[in-house]
Amino acid sequence: MKTIFTFITVLATVFSFGQVLETLDKNNVSLAASADGHLFNAQASAGYEVPKGSGKHLIFSQSLWFGAKDPSGQVRIAAQRYAGDSTDFFPGPYSSNGSYDDPGYINEYIPALWKVSKADIDAHINEYASSGSVSNPHPTILNWPGNGYQALGVSPDQAPFVDLNSDGVYDPYVGDYPAIKGCEALYIIMNDTKSAAGGTGTASLGIEIHILMYQYASLDFLNDITFMDIRVINRGGTDLVDFVTASYTDADLGGFNDDYMGCDPMRNVVFTYNGDLYDEDNGSLGYGEGPPAVGVMYLNDTMSHAGYFTSTAVGTQSDPTTAAQYWNYMNGRWRFGDTWFFGGTGFLGSTGVTSIPTNHMFTGGYDPLNLSTGTVDPGFDWDETTNNNPAGDRRMFFTADQGKLLAGEELQIHQAIIYGRDSTKTSFENVDVMLEVADLVQAFYNSGMDVCNDPFASVSSLEEELFSVFPNPTNGKFTIDIPTITSELRVEVIDVYGQIVYSSPITENETQIDLKESSGLYFVTVIGNGSYRTTKLMLE
Repeated sequence: MKTIFTFITVLATVFSFGQVLETLDKNNVSLAASADGHLFNAQASAGYEVPKGSGKHLIFSQSLWFGAKDPSGQVRIAAQRYAGDSTDFFPGPYSSNGSYDDPGYINEYIPALWKVSKADIDAHINEYASSGSVSNPHPTILNWPGNGYQALGVSPDQAPFVDLNSDGVYDPYVGDYPAIKGCEALYIIMNDTKSAAGGTGTASLGIEIHILMYQYASLDFLNDITFMDIRVINRGGTDLVDFVTASYTDADLGGFNDDYMGCDPMRNVVFTYNGDLYDEDNGSLGYGEGPPAVGVMYLNDTMSHAGYFTSTAVGTQSDPTTAAQYWNYMNGRWRFGDTWFFGGTGFLGSTGVTSIPTNHMFTGGYDPLNLSTGTVDPGFDWDETTNNNPAGDRRMFFTADQGKLLAGEELQIHQAIIYGRDSTKTSFENVDVMLEVADLVQAFYNSGMDVCNDPFASVSSLEEELFSVFPNPTNGKFTIDIPTITSELRVEVIDVYGQIVYSSPITENETQIDLKESSGLYFVTVIGNGSYRTTKLMLE
């Protein structure tokens, strides 16, 4: 619900001639985002700062890519990289009658950025609880886009909200409020349909994209994390097949031209780290000694492909500029359609390359099951350091094959941007620090808890665990050892998709478990006395 005001012309002018940005900086991360497809690119400058206020940035730009085939077999793409690109994404929800330039649409939905805090929501809830109504809702709650205006061709199903009287209408005066996660959240709505042919030149997919970015202010690892819940709805009426989603990140770690890329297929993480031990200033502030590693991870999906390109590379390994080139990268091929191969730079003919095709670049020692090569064992670990690749301006991406997205259907993609730095470690060792954080983030996500509601919802670091698991890795049979049991305890084993695959009370100091599940990464959580501890378990 949004109060109509008279400055429509002014708002439209501001939006038309400049990128409208909103910040999210509740924790140690300060990010800038817009609803034109550029998530962390602030007026062509880096837009993801960690630590907040340091002037040092992990990410220069990030965006989402979507691709599919229509019933005639034609490829449709919505993708872009930087604020200077011609755009495939536009602020605001999909309009079935093309009302994008209607003053009512502009007033109601542009710039399509809504920020709200848990503190304001709590105050709203408390006022309703005490008086049975809310006389003057906070503007961020009042303006929340809970419903769409059908006269503007907008679906009534928009941003999620708590509907106290279950009437389907968002009305904060009778107590309704935004349904968010975290201590503060930024909600973005985009479409790919305002222009019939976007920057990549294909027909639009007819999709509406909702992004809930949220952060937790905490005293632990969560203070450095940004979560993103992405909802993609096929509003256009065309069935889409071979639907692929991708997340593109130009992760300039301080100085931009000395980075490496890698991935962990087991954890569904793609990451960037510094290519040497010291991150110099180079057009932006560097991180100096022991620079961090930054990653993007799927929390509820499987990484189908993870790849990269470099701004200074030869044409076939450089940035995509056409729909066909985006489609090639999104399907695990080089820019012009060449196959990815394990070793070297991933390109056939490069030094150190094999003849084994791969779906994931630079897996290092993080792919013990050889997921990247279809279980074929190449006989060696492959990363940029062992291959002595020259560091550079790496741009990384990872994809998830979604199959079909039929007319009216939607899908949910949950991601997190993770950070790892130990000042006593090197840039290469900080990759492992970052991946340890990835395990904690995954466990926190799997728990379904909200740290702003539950004071015990913080997962401990691995060094603080009160129990041990052995052997690890295991063939399925393992023991949980708890030296002292002082309360009722329960153990849960959770897979990477958040499904509880085993649950049982703990009554002995040593508990034997025989887990009959497929190989992969799992999380063992011991719960009791209002808190819990988690560690990872590798099942071979």
